[in-house]
This record gives sequence, structure tokens and C-alpha cells, in this order.
Amino acid sequence: MFLNHYHKFGINQNSVVLSNDVFYRVLRRERYKADRANDCFSLVSFEVGDPESDGSPFDLLMEVMESRLRATDEIGWMDKRHVGFLLSNTQYRGAWIFANNVLQVLMKHTQAITGFVIYVYPTSLEEVVKDEIDSGGNGSNLTPGPTEDLLVSEDTTFPGRSFQPTIISAEYSKRKGKALHPVFVNQLPLMKRVLDLITVIPMMIVLSPIMLFATGLIKLVSKGPIFFKQERVGYLGLIFTMYKFRTMEISVSKEEHRKYMAALIRGEMRDQPMLKKETHLIRFGAFLRKTGIDELPQLWNVLRGEMSLVGPRPPIPYESQEYLRWYNGRFEVMPGLTGLWQVGKKNDLSFEEMIRIDLQYAKNYNLLMDIKIVFMTPFTILQRFFKR
Repeated sequence: MFLNHYHKFGINQNSVVLSNDVFYRVLRRERYKADRANDCFSLVSFEVGDPESDGSPFDLLMEVMESRLRATDEIGWMDKRHVGFLLSNTQYRGAWIFANNVLQVLMKHTQAITGFVIYVYPTSLEEVVKDEIDSGGNGSNLTPGPTEDLLVSEDTTFPGRSFQPTIISAEYSKRKGKALHPVFVNQLPLMKRVLDLITVIPMMIVLSPIMLFATGLIKLVSKGPIFFKQERVGYLGLIFTMYKFRTMEISVSKEEHRKYMAALIRGEMRDQPMLKKETHLIRFGAFLRKTGIDELPQLWNVLRGEMSLVGPRPPIPYESQEYLRWYNGRFEVMPGLTGLWQVGKKNDLSFEEMIRIDLQYAKNYNLLMDIKIVFMTPFTILQRFFKR
């Protein structure tokens, strides 16, 4: 039964319970829709055991749900014991009221179901006003039972998925649910990290004469530090310090770049290149940038595990603050020294085109793609260097 795409239930034979794989794809699709619309959704999980066994509350649960689910909601197996109810456009409190109402009905007929688990997306969307539920809408006439009557499952795992979500208290008094977002994040492949290590260490040795040359050159032509250090946003939003060879004067204001990037991200400068032409470069700074030598200190970031050889470029925190929610998918892979759009047109791309390419990489990346991008990068740099 669990290998089929659906399982028919209840009074309406057209109703189905989606299989685990299909339900997970539906969850991902709902996530993409919610990100695009800046919306939210919740997932309520009930443990029913084997629905074919004697005493299983599965059929009773389906009968109770039959008159309560909307046309936009979905039902699916989270694993062989847990059924999930996807409630679109529903924050935690609405999901809690829905689930608690169902639970009160079920407990009049069976003791086989004594609790439920609520997952929310995005985690930051939660209702915080105490009396918001009584302000109107479909839920205004529903009153949740006392907190002590609600037996929330102590299980801290997301059924059917090996990547576990960050657990947030599911007590009604805290108006929160378990975070659903981490369930959508793919685990970083071990072989990607192995590729980074077996590649970056020889690269640091081979390229050390070039880095020593850059060090001496910067020291010779400009007063100030050799390295430029800057906070960047990495994997899952982690802030880290990224290193580059300094190519600009130390007195340059950051405000001009901040304003340029904010306007670019908001779509106010669609006719402008994604990479701004800098005017305050030190002597030979343009050469260091055009050859990519200025980026070589990031091999240290790769060695430390803060970056990968291949991945989306890590943004500055003030850039990420301007992001639309669907842009954040680029944080679900490790940021990289080079990437899919870097070996393409680069400066000819708009910001949104760059984001789309990064999301394409985040969704489809594999070891062969990384190896191909690594080998393409030096040829792309040489091609651009001799273009003019």
C-alpha cells in the first residue's frame, strides 16, 4: 500500500492519501508557492500505526477529517505510521485549533490517538497577539482546549526524513511549531567535501608563488593591509569572515556599494550590470580582479569548511536583507569560490538571472557538475582577460 501513489479512504472514494515520495514533492511545491507569494503553511502529523491492523484509528481519523479539510489541503504518508495534513495558507495557531478540534472528537471514540505534531513554514511566521483568533475569520468561533489537555508528541524526528528539523516547542502557550524549513534542505554530500579537500590543498601549494607575488605587489603599491576581510552570509544563513586580496583604497566608503546593490536587488536598475565597475582601485587592482587572483585567499575559507570550491557567491549581510524570500534557496548549498554563473556570461546577467542560476545549481548540483565547473573556471578567466 505504501508503495502506491495513494491510498483511498473514508466516505468519499475520490479522496486519497499520497505516498511518502509524492507527499514530499507536494510539500516542496507548496514551499515554492509560499516563498513566491510570501505566504505560509502548516503540516499536522498524527500517528496512526498500520492502517490495516486491528484497532488502528486510521479510518476514524479519515472520517473526522473528511468534512474539515479544504480543497487546497493535502493528505499524505510521512512514513508507515504517520499521516500528515498539509494546511495551505495556515499559521501555527490556525493549525493548532484545527488539530486540537479533531483530537477532541477522536478522543471521544478512541484512545489510540492522544496527540499530534505541528510543523510550520516559514518558522518566523507565527501569530503573537493573544486575542488575534477572536478578531474574525473562519477560526473566530473556535476555542482551543486547555493546554494541559493537549498531549503533544515527544517525538523529535520528522517521520520519513533523515534530515531532522530544528525543534521548537510545540506548546500552545508559546504559539510555535516545529520548524519545517530544514526538512527541505538537502544534506551536503560527503563527496563534495572530499573533492574540496583533495583539490584545495594541492591548489594552495601550486598557487603559493602567485599569492606571494600578489602579497608583495599590494604591499609595494598601497599602504594598508594586504588582505581584505568581510562578513558574508553562508550555508543556512551562517555568517563567516571571507578573505580576499585587497584591491581598493582603504578610504573607500561602503555606503555607495550598499546603495547600488540595494537598488539592483530591488529591480530599480534592470539595465545595469550585476557587478559594478569600481573607480577606487589601487594600482594593479584591476589586474588582480580580472585574473581572479584577488579571490585566491578564499582557498583558506574552503579549507576551513566555510565555503566550497563550487557554489553560489556568498552575499554581504546588508545585501541578503534586501532579498525576496524565494532568493534564500541559494543558502541551502555551501557558498563557492566559483559557480555556475561565473563560468557563463557573468557581468551580462541581471541580479534575478543570477539568483535563478544559483537556485538551479542548488536544486541539481552533483559531483560531475562541480568537477566540470572547476575545470571551466581557469579557461573562462583567461578568455575574459584576453577579451579586451
